[in-house]
Order: sequence, then structure tokens, then C-alpha cells
Amino acid sequence: MNLAVVVSSCAQYRDAWAPFFYFFRKYWPDCPWPVYLITNYGVYRDPSVTCLALGRDVSWADNLLIALDRIGAPHIVYFQEDYFFTRPVRTNDLVQDVDFCRRCDAAYLGLFARPAPEEPSFQNNPRIGRLAPEARLRVSLQAAVWDVNKLRSLTVTGESAWAMERFGSDRSRDLLFLRMNSFETAPLDYFHTAIVRGAWEPGAVELCRKANIPIDLSLRPIRPESWLQKRRRKLRFRIERARQRFWPRPFEIAPFH
Repeated sequence: MNLAVVVSSCAQYRDAWAPFFYFFRKYWPDCPWPVYLITNYGVYRDPSVTCLALGRDVSWADNLLIALDRIGAPHIVYFQEDYFFTRPVRTNDLVQDVDFCRRCDAAYLGLFARPAPEEPSFQNNPRIGRLAPEARLRVSLQAAVWDVNKLRSLTVTGESAWAMERFGSDRSRDLLFLRMNSFETAPLDYFHTAIVRGAWEPGAVELCRKANIPIDLSLRPIRPESWLQKRRRKLRFRIERARQRFWPRPFEIAPFH
């Protein structure tokens, strides 16, 4: 096995498993690699998913390192359980991107195109750019292809996912880091981070409702709008009312004959 798909999670986020794999199956039915779900307790009952129940949750980093030992693949495609796909995955493009990473000996290829790479075309590849050594958020735990040995070298036991993003970037300066240069040319796209600070993002809930996926709201609430979001929504409403009141109604002009 030369690559595995790894979905990082724990039992605390089990309510996101069913939505994640619903969109996964819908938009990536031809996934050519084995799929692993990292958790501490519990099982997601899908024969196409291998659950790695690791027991007591120590930290994000410890869980990942143990899981990588069990999987044994030299490369992984990394996701988290609240990344809900929103369009079909272009599998052939992704296979080519993985091969490109291997040929370049890259540590990382970010499939989420933000922040944009400083060098937008690496080795004449129009879709993939290179991240500068001093780039902000070099290490991002959005969807990515990782060289497992290099990922291990950056992962410090005891760290959370947030600490890995914050401090891992400094540890990665000597490694080659690549990233897709746009969402349009990336092989996949998804609703990123459906759960924020322990609450569902309203947009993710709406996405699930449109797909008729029930969400157990007894485990976590829907995140309320912030004061800034409410202010922007009210402002948009007032602008629209002003347009309807003061702007001239649409009309047609006959062409010249």
C-alpha cells in the first residue's frame, strides 16, 4: 500500500462521521485508496472504512503518530471529520498530484488553496505552487497530501492540532511545502471546518438539511451569529430595501432598425 486516506477524529466528534462519509461516498465513489478513521472509542459501521480505535485520547499528535504506525503507508491524504465535500473529486488529477509530490520529494501538498502559495507555479506545474520558508500557516491541517516520514518529523507528542499549525510551520522551514494555487484547479473542494469551538456552523447544518442528513443537535448546538454577522446581514437588508425604493425599475430599450 503506497497511500492511505486518513480521517482524523475522536469520539467527541462522532456526530460528524455520518455527514462526512455521506458526502465522501457521494462525491468520491471511485476513491482508489483504503480509508481510515482515527478515533479513540466507537466504530463507524461502514465496510469501506477501517476504524482505528486507539483508546484514551492523549492528544491530537499522539493519536496521529499511533495511527500512522498502524497504517504503514508512506503517504497519506489527510482530512478531519468536519470537512464535507461539496463537489465530485477529480481522482485522476489527485493521483497525478500525489505522483508530482513524490517526484519532487515534497513533504506536503495542501489541497486547500489558502493561504495562496508565494510561487504560484512550481516546476512549471500550472496548478501547484511552492510555499516560501517564511510563509504564514505553512503547516495547515486542512486537506493535504503528506509524506509520512516528514509528517512524523514535524509532529511533537502532546501537541494539539492548533499547536501543530502554530509551531509546526517554524519546524518545517527546511522542507519543501507545496499548495494548490486555486480552488478551481484543486482536485477537490469541501465545506471546511463544519464545527467551530464545539458548535455547528450554520452553513454546514444547512448543507446537511438539503441532503436530508439528520444531525443530532443534542451533542452540540448550532453556532449563533456573531454581532458582526448580524450587523452585516442587517446592512445588506437595508441596502436591498433602499434599492427597491429609490432605484428605477428595470426597463427595456428597443433595438435600432
